[in-house]
Amino acid sequence: MNISQQSRVTMTFITGMNENGQNTTRTKTLNNVKGTAADEQLVELVTALAVLQELPLADAARNNSYSLM
Repeated sequence: MNISQQSRVTMTFITGMNENGQNTTRTKTLNNVKGTAADEQLVELVTALAVLQELPLADAARNNSYSLM
């Protein structure tokens, strides 16, 4: 049985555009997120935090690490 050791949420924000017209981004990572938190709860968290930021949110991802032994 896998036991969640660490979970984190990474939020990617658009900071501007480069000379080729592609978005430039910056990431912020929230560490020590409970592994038992439902994805829906994390969507609510990210949505609430995104409105407090000056930069627009481009993406958010959940990353889980598991112990294999």
